[in-house]
Amino acid sequence: MDNELKTFSQSFTEARRKFVEASKASACDVATFEFPGGRSAFGEEMSIDVCRSGAKDADVVLLTMSGTHGGEGFCGSAIQTHVMRAGLMSHLPDGVAVVQIHAVNPFGMAHYIRTNEDNVDLNRNWIDFRNVPATDPIYDKVFGALPPARAPSPELLNEHLDAFAASIEKYGRWEVDNALSSGQFHRPDGIGFGGVRPAWSRTILEKILSEMIGPARHVVYIDWHSLLRIGDGRVIYLCFNQTGDHLFDRVGTWWGHSNIARETVNAQWRTGTSAGARRPARHGLAMWGIQQRLARSADLAGAVVEFCTQPDEHRSPDVCTAYETICERYLQASRDFLSPAGSEAVDMLREATCPKSRSFRIGAIKAGSHVFENALRGAAEWSKENVAARPGHIVLSSEFA
Repeated sequence: MDNELKTFSQSFTEARRKFVEASKASACDVATFEFPGGRSAFGEEMSIDVCRSGAKDADVVLLTMSGTHGGEGFCGSAIQTHVMRAGLMSHLPDGVAVVQIHAVNPFGMAHYIRTNEDNVDLNRNWIDFRNVPATDPIYDKVFGALPPARAPSPELLNEHLDAFAASIEKYGRWEVDNALSSGQFHRPDGIGFGGVRPAWSRTILEKILSEMIGPARHVVYIDWHSLLRIGDGRVIYLCFNQTGDHLFDRVGTWWGHSNIARETVNAQWRTGTSAGARRPARHGLAMWGIQQRLARSADLAGAVVEFCTQPDEHRSPDVCTAYETICERYLQASRDFLSPAGSEAVDMLREATCPKSRSFRIGAIKAGSHVFENALRGAAEWSKENVAARPGHIVLSSEFA
């Protein structure tokens, strides 16, 4: 297992190097899309890298992505590299290809923050910007009550928690969570900002899809994320196919119907976040946007897969989330990554999204391998069925029952 743990990295450059080396060693086709905004604050070249293995005319493509939420990409990167080093992409089933997209949000990953170079959450950016969703009616009041972005401190954490608690008292827990996290498109400095146009990363993903999916009629989708605190080695399957849809049912045959059930995920979400009775609504998820883009020729089924770790023994989920939010807002607003305060925030976020503990990393490798291997078997079965694409019910905004 020690060798498998070497797929984890502490920097963007290290993660990228391991991914590209493993891709070439697995005889994959590799493409690189350089980030147009120059080097990171740490002097690193930034890019989206892609590898593809399998027949050009494959009927099913297994698509994996890491780094949609920037700093969360280090766990996903480790799994992407691991499956190649383990030989899982060297002898693919007939009719199946694999495409792995590394560091969807290279700026965020290189700087250990969730959002991109413009504070855009790339999992809120896949809307039709000619028809922007309405802002939640309490968003401005809830966000406006939070203290301004500044260097993290115990005093700032208390201010943030007090403002958050006051909003919950006034509006309700789920309502506040929903306002802050569903997605908004009018406050570039705000939490949950989805942008005012398609982000650079989205345009690159659209290019990758047009060039690497080929004539495939079916896409199996995994978007690797982290990190809810419900136990090392566990994962949460956020299946964004619509409940009752035939594609939702297909995903259940890969990873377990009970594991993707809304009630299961809502319970896990409550445990890991102290949130309301159910997950907030969402606008502009990448999975939905990709599903819509492929709908003329292919269907797509899969999930955002969230790695989990042990609960913090000393702090509640709300306190952990508040401190991470404070650090991210400070770094995004100030670009102060190198000062003592900035370095401390970076170190905290690095550990929060991809802990160095052996227990977490062993659990993540085992769980990630299980997820990937089951998805690969599901792709092989789908190919054998030789059925036409049935895109199912497609949305760009939705609540979850």
